[in-house]
Amino acid sequence: MFANSLLASDAYERAMKAYQNEQWQEAVNEFMLVEKEHPRYATAMRYVGYNIFGREFGQWDVAVEFCVEAWHAAPQDPKVLEDLGRAALKRQKQIELEIEE
Repeated sequence: MFANSLLASDAYERAMKAYQNEQWQEAVNEFMLVEKEHPRYATAMRYVGYNIFGREFGQWDVAVEFCVEAWHAAPQDPKVLEDLGRAALKRQKQIELEIEE
């Protein structure tokens, strides 16, 4: 268990470094290695969702899914709630634009 926690912490640190270097796919891969029990799991899912799949890839449907996962892990975290709300609004706008076309 302790070894897994170290690996999850290492993955989070590698993910943040990749994120800061705008290496989006590498960041996603590393964030996905962070275990649900890890204290930064919700943050990892929030970054994957809103920041990468949403803002960088424009895939708001996927962004919402990851933000919901973050919310399940930390329902009281204001940043999780903010990103979930923003991703849901962006997805709604995306749907409205698709309907208009």
